Amino acid sequence: MRSVGSSSNTSPKLPSLDITFRLVPALLLSLMAFQNGHGQSQSLPSQVPDTGEIRPIDSLVGDSCPAIPIIISADPERAMAIVDGYDSGIQLPTRLILTGKKHDIRVQADGYEPLSYELRCGNADSVSLTFILRTEAPPLIVAESIGLAFLPIQIVLDSAAADQRMKSYANATEMFMVFPFGQGVITKVLGGDTYRKESNVLIISGAVLSVGCFVAGKVLSGHQRSSIRAKNERINRDNNTALLHNREVDRKVQIANRERKIRWDRENKSRGLVNVLKYP
Repeated sequence: MRSVGSSSNTSPKLPSLDITFRLVPALLLSLMAFQNGHGQSQSLPSQVPDTGEIRPIDSLVGDSCPAIPIIISADPERAMAIVDGYDSGIQLPTRLILTGKKHDIRVQADGYEPLSYELRCGNADSVSLTFILRTEAPPLIVAESIGLAFLPIQIVLDSAAADQRMKSYANATEMFMVFPFGQGVITKVLGGDTYRKESNVLIISGAVLSVGCFVAGKVLSGHQRSSIRAKNERINRDNNTALLHNREVDRKVQIANRERKIRWDRENKSRGLVNVLKYP
């Protein structure tokens, strides 16, 4: 009876052990898969940490270039660096961590010409860039800045005023010739001997006035034309003198600008370049 009872007591324990042995490996495998999946999700570049690292958006996926420390300095020291077109400039000297296949670095300063450099991904552990800027080209010298001045060129006078005066006197001549002379002729024909004296006075006065206006117009317009001609001759002499003076002033200004350009080129001969040092 005891043997039968013992067999009945031990037989129900066998299925529970079997289930335990099957669940433990399954739990272990699930735990290992969860850990592997969690570790893989942590390795994905979800965001760039705020550690001074500048990383292009297109380099977040499939970027095989390592993070490289970059040291940027400039001459003059007050220059600002703009990396990849960001508006906010970085005061130099500075140290950055750059990742990505290439970066555009632009350095600028007041009074100097900006200078750009394209940094590409390499095998170096760190890179040092020194931007040596050229000073801005000096403005062109003007004549007044060196105590010289150009003389103005005068405009010659036109003889239209004299021609207008002669035309006005010619109109007066025609008026005095037509009206008094015609009135005198009509009076003499129609009045006969009664108005002979009046008709003669009208004819003679019309002829005298017309001739007088004609002579006066010739004399006065000729005098005005002569005066204009004399003034134009004087203006032409002054203009010739001004042209010679202006040519000399222009020559001196060109020489001064050429000397300034040569001096500026000499001072900036070894500038306008980027010194690159790579440390493996």
